[in-house]
Amino acid sequence: MLIKKFDFLSPLITLYFKGENVHSSIFSGILSIIAYSFIIAFGIIYAIDFVNRQNPTAYFFNKYIENAGEFPMNATSLFNYVQMMNSKEYIPKDVDFDSIRIFGLDRVTVDDYMEDNDLEHYNHWLYGNCNNDSDTEVGYLITQDKFEQSACIRKIL
Repeated sequence: MLIKKFDFLSPLITLYFKGENVHSSIFSGILSIIAYSFIIAFGIIYAIDFVNRQNPTAYFFNKYIENAGEFPMNATSLFNYVQMMNSKEYIPKDVDFDSIRIFGLDRVTVDDYMEDNDLEHYNHWLYGNCNNDSDTEVGYLITQDKFEQSACIRKIL
């Protein structure tokens, strides 16, 4: 029967059974046709969504841990720096500290800071120009000309 030819579920057998090496049945043939129909239908639906750029989905995981431990903000524990870039040409720009002040807050959420934005009430650190003198421990990791145009932690208050 033709439906038995569509059977992809039945395992191969080592001995021939009625001249065939598969013990096919009509039920497994119908089940195989249904399964492959679903697979092809979902493949077409997702391919159309992908080509037409419909229903984009992004997944991310964000978790806040209250007591994660102490990590001092310095080059030995958690080094970081801020670099301004020209968004069109990806060329670093000098940070103008007369026009902008960069600071970090210790254990304060953005919502808490927006309610009370007086820095004297919080532990914080100020960023200033990076230089090779105080940041020699990580100097081998980054390009020095770009690093000197960036902002590093200068004062912990």
